[in-house]
Order: sequence, then C-alpha cells, then structure tokens
Amino acid sequence: MTIGFVVSFFDFRNDVRRVITEVCKTNAVVVFCKQQDVAKVENFLSKEVSLRIIDEYKNSSWNTFWQVLFSFMRKIPASKHNYYLMELFKIYNVRNEKLKKRGLRLFSLHKLLPKIISYDFLLRRLRYSGKTNINDIDHFLFFSEVADDLLLSRILNENKKAELYVYSWDHPCKHTRFSKRLNYLCWSEGIKDDLIKLQAIPSNQIRVAGASQFGYIDEFLNAQRRRVRKFPFDYYYFGCAIGIKELVADEIAVIRKLASQLQQTSPHAKLIVRPYPVLDDWSYYDELAFLQNVVVENDFRNNSLGVTDENILIKFDTVYFAKAFFHLGTTLGLEAALIDTPSFIIDFGDNQKKGISIFSFIHQYQNDKYLKFQSAYNSLQSIDEFKMVLADTENVKYREINKKLQTLFPVMSFSNFAKAIAYV
Repeated sequence: MTIGFVVSFFDFRNDVRRVITEVCKTNAVVVFCKQQDVAKVENFLSKEVSLRIIDEYKNSSWNTFWQVLFSFMRKIPASKHNYYLMELFKIYNVRNEKLKKRGLRLFSLHKLLPKIISYDFLLRRLRYSGKTNINDIDHFLFFSEVADDLLLSRILNENKKAELYVYSWDHPCKHTRFSKRLNYLCWSEGIKDDLIKLQAIPSNQIRVAGASQFGYIDEFLNAQRRRVRKFPFDYYYFGCAIGIKELVADEIAVIRKLASQLQQTSPHAKLIVRPYPVLDDWSYYDELAFLQNVVVENDFRNNSLGVTDENILIKFDTVYFAKAFFHLGTTLGLEAALIDTPSFIIDFGDNQKKGISIFSFIHQYQNDKYLKFQSAYNSLQSIDEFKMVLADTENVKYREINKKLQTLFPVMSFSNFAKAIAYV
C-alpha cells in the first residue's frame, strides 16, 4: 500500500518522522509539501521516502473570494475563548508592526461578523489545478492543521481514502479546518469527546489511535539506556510555555516569584528553567541567569529551533530526576505526569486583564479540562500553595493526578502507533 503523508511543520515534528520510518517498513510512503517548504522537509527524509510537491494552486479570483470570505466568516469551535486567544497569539507573533496592526483590525472585523461558513462549504467551492500526482496513493493521512486546502478539496472530490490525525490535544479547541467528509484519528477518548463537542464531528467518524509524540515517553519508560542525571543537585523544573514576546515578561515574573520562595524555603535546591523551544529569541531569559538559585537550560535547541531525538530523551531524564515540575500550560506538564513526576500548573494570572494575558493563557480549554479539573492539589492558586508543595513534595496526593492522566492518555510505541494509523 502507498500512503501519502500531508504534514505541517515537518521540521519540528520529530515524532512524525519517526512514525513515517515505522510505516516505511511495510508500506511505500510519499510525503507531500508545498514548494516553499521543500528545504524544511527534504533534509529529514530517508531514501525510502518519496517527496512530492503539492501543485494545486490556481491564480483564481474565484478561489480568493471564497478563501477571504471563509477567513472572516468561518465557523469556529465551541471553545470560543480558546479560539480567539490563539488567533491573537498568531497576530502578536508577526514581527512587522504595520502588519500586526492590520491583523488586529481584521481580527476585530472577524469577531463582529457572523460565523456561518463551514470548512466543507469552502472546500466544495475551491477550484484546483489537478496537477499533483496522487493516482498511486491508496491512503492519505493529513495531520492537523490541514497543510493545503486545495489538495484536500481534490482528494475529497475524487473520493480518495483520507483521514486526518489530530496532532495535538489543543487542536480541537482552536482550529477551524475540520471537514465532516473526513474520518479522524485522535489521542484519546477525551480528545474524541472534544471533537464531538467543540467541532461537531460525528462520533462514528472518529477513532482513538494514540499520541505520536508519546512514542518518546514509551522509549524513555522502556529503554535499556541508563537514565542520566544532568544536574548533580536537588532541583525543581519549570517548563516555559509562552511563545509571544508580549507575555514572556509576565512568565518570567512568575518564575522570579517561584525562585524567591524557593530560596527561602529550600535554599539548597535550584530552579531549572527550560526556555520555550520555538520562541526565537531566548535573550528574554538572560535576566534569570543572575538569580543565584536559577539555572537556565539553554543547550538543547539546534540552529533551526528544533530539538534532536537525543535531547528529547534527555529532557525526560531531567523531568524524571526533578523533585517537581511547574508550568503555566504546556504539553510537557502532561508528559511529566505520564512519567510520574509531580506536575503542577501555576495559576497566578491576573484575571482582570483583558485580551491576551497570563490568566487567559493558563485557562485554555485543554489546561482547564485535563490539568486543573483532575486534581485540586496540582493547580496552585498562590505563592503560599507553592510554598506548601515545596515543604511536602513527596506527599502521595500530588501524584494522584498522574494515575488519572496515565489512564486518560495511553502511551504506546512508535511502532504500535504506526500500526494504529496506517493499518500496517
């Protein structure tokens, strides 16, 4: 069987590349990407994998009209707060100030207009060139978010077999490209419920396959390799989650509060701070290096802002040996629980601030549902609660949430995940 992978952010998604390696053992694999992304893809492909350019673009005022209309009036997920928050994040990540201001104006217009145009409505109206060679593909696997609307439109119109894997636990609550004409693969029963509730996808079109990125956790838990203690002293671990400069200072302010309390309560211990991997400018964290009990872990990223497989496993080593893991809302907070390190989401945000804020970031849909509602002990509302954790980190109550999350989010190997999504 020949399987076509259509993946966004291929250079960052190490786990997807590992899955493709497994699928290649029993199937032919073709990776599809746009021309502008070739350089980000081809260097990561083994000789067993073919690369094919998506060539469906047509210079069409018809397409432009419907795409613009969809951008302003598209249906959005039921988790409106989360959706609008992430749209704002995208705009604030634009470096050009003129384009950022324009984006904010268009965003305001989008919020005012009715949300009546479905993704399928758009897909049925797009006109594509039909130039991409897809005749030999038996099964297409898209990864959210959809990398090319025109290619998907063609595949659906030609009744090609296609499924979409929901790549992350936060995609159902913030993305809008979910077609009712597709079948879906997702992490867990909880994510399946999110697709039904937030995106109105019929239950019979969703299958639980597992999480590709948890393949590294499986390797960590079952590998014969010796776990390496990177830091030879007692430490607590803070995983940064903020990727836009407007909020990085607020996250750093929280870290300063934690470090100050840690100095008072446990002067022998340090706070290891892991910068957010895809924040392009890590100089924001320089001020933390002057704190006596803080170590900024800045050696794990390569020049392309990616992280190697080896450093992913070292990351789990560092989480494993930490006395506890703290964060403001990151997948690593969930992963820490899956390897049974006490994991705490910090909720010190200012709930009076409108728009994007630390409070709104912390209270994203997936954080509230999976990390805050599962245990009152692991959501810290004040520095005093943080102090209580430091005084009694080994208390079994702080690991109760780990058992729940390990049940909610099954961990499987890359090999078994590949079998689940590709029928190999």
